[in-house]
Amino acid sequence: MKPPVIMYIRDADGQKVGSRKFKGPMQIGRDEACELRPDDTYLSQFHARFSARDGAWYLEDLGSTNGTYLDRSK
Repeated sequence: MKPPVIMYIRDADGQKVGSRKFKGPMQIGRDEACELRPDDTYLSQFHARFSARDGAWYLEDLGSTNGTYLDRSK
């Protein structure tokens, strides 16, 4: 099974604000080295990482200060 190829980015209200092609592991955070850098002061420099495995995406917290939420679940 192949992992998804498009990531849809939504704001806190659920409105689509963009999309990105999924090209392997992607880090989210405020640091310039991160592939996803939302304008959010609650994000750590290196907040979390998306990666594909066994046909699915996984989200891993990278020791962020405020924690990582997915679909409103920590």
